[in-house]
Amino acid sequence: MTSIVGCMDMSVEYKRSLFRKRIKTREMEIVSRKEQPEVTAKVGRLVKKEYPLTPVSSSFITEIGYNKEILIVIGDRGYAYDAPFKLFEGLYYAHSKGTYYNKNIKGIYPSRRFK
Repeated sequence: MTSIVGCMDMSVEYKRSLFRKRIKTREMEIVSRKEQPEVTAKVGRLVKKEYPLTPVSSSFITEIGYNKEILIVIGDRGYAYDAPFKLFEGLYYAHSKGTYYNKNIKGIYPSRRFK
């Protein structure tokens, strides 16, 4: 019976140590947003040149490229859009390439099939 009580005492002591750690973390200094340093992500700019079709990490778009037109492969179909290079750069750096494509390119710029 003493061994069971010993185990119970250990778990109570363990809980107390966790509680003490929680209290220590609550004593951290709170800094307002104005006092925090500003964090900005610096994204490099692409040089306006030809970019071959390159696979991208997207569940919608398979490959993108640029050759005086924005080249987009969706599944096994390729589309060439007569759009400015700035839109290719935006698509290249977009977190969600499918959303960027649907909002900024599809249906706005003329396209042709190539593949």
